[in-house]
Amino acid sequence: MNLAALRVYVRDLTGVYATDLVPDTLLDRWMNESLYELYRTEKWPWAVAELVTGTDTPTFEEQFHAILAYRTAIRVLASQADDTKRGEAYAAEYAGLLAAMKQEYFPKLAAATVGNRGQLRDYVRDITGVQSDTISDALINQWIQEAYQTVARQRTWDWLESTVTFNDISTVGPHSLGTANPRVISVQLVDPRGVVEEVFERADTVNVNSNRRAAYYDVNDSAGSITLSPEERFDGGDEYDLRVRFSAQTVTFANDNATPAFHAQFNPMLAYMAAARVLRIIDVETPERADVFDQLAAEMYTDMVSFYELSHDDTAFQIGIEGRELQQYPYWFRRV
Repeated sequence: MNLAALRVYVRDLTGVYATDLVPDTLLDRWMNESLYELYRTEKWPWAVAELVTGTDTPTFEEQFHAILAYRTAIRVLASQADDTKRGEAYAAEYAGLLAAMKQEYFPKLAAATVGNRGQLRDYVRDITGVQSDTISDALINQWIQEAYQTVARQRTWDWLESTVTFNDISTVGPHSLGTANPRVISVQLVDPRGVVEEVFERADTVNVNSNRRAAYYDVNDSAGSITLSPEERFDGGDEYDLRVRFSAQTVTFANDNATPAFHAQFNPMLAYMAAARVLRIIDVETPERADVFDQLAAEMYTDMVSFYELSHDDTAFQIGIEGRELQQYPYWFRRV
């Protein structure tokens, strides 16, 4: 229905046809007030636009246009001091149409997958039923981010680890790892003959034979770079492949298209953790709803531990006098 048809519907509902009692300009104003009032109730996927001319129509589906007429009719009846039950009946019609609109629009917001942050946020809104800006998108984003970082801190996950190889380096650097605040696990130099030399962090050199030619490294946390020493060892005369294995200490979602670094099957865990927070604020009367999502998140976390951790580690190691200098023997133990 366009604005002209909505005016006629309101007058039919109220029986107020006299334009000297309620002029069309006043009806239009109340109609737009009803429109914006409806738009503010939830975080609708449709855009709001003022109804100006008789041919203008609301931007949501036509089957729900009558909701504006019912809300406006209540205003008209109130202005005429109506003492019938019509206002209550129209309020019930409004509530029914509003519930139908929510059912129509919101279960369709979330995608079939929860791959990126935007999809996770939609999933949180769907499973909690909180579609309004009472809980903003920015706040849900923050809670998803906090959940992601919390999971990352729990263990030395394989999915946080990376290995970067710098080919044919001959100077101290710095060499960028591309990750801020990295936790360096191992550094190796490989010469053209394929001989591997383990390199130690500067703080560890007190336990290394005091050989000025022994290589060591420093890490610039904020820049996410590594610098070799001593300079006389890396003076441009010899070339090496520098292999750095490190783990990220901070994980972030840069935007709505960003995805978690772990396997996608565990993505819903972050939504469950955020949903529990939403419900503890919105639905304080029934805390068991939040408890359900806490339980779902815990179960999925346990599954992720089994998936990543309860298998043989492929990191080689050495025990003995040369244990600090070379990772040689294959694994035998499980990580916990």
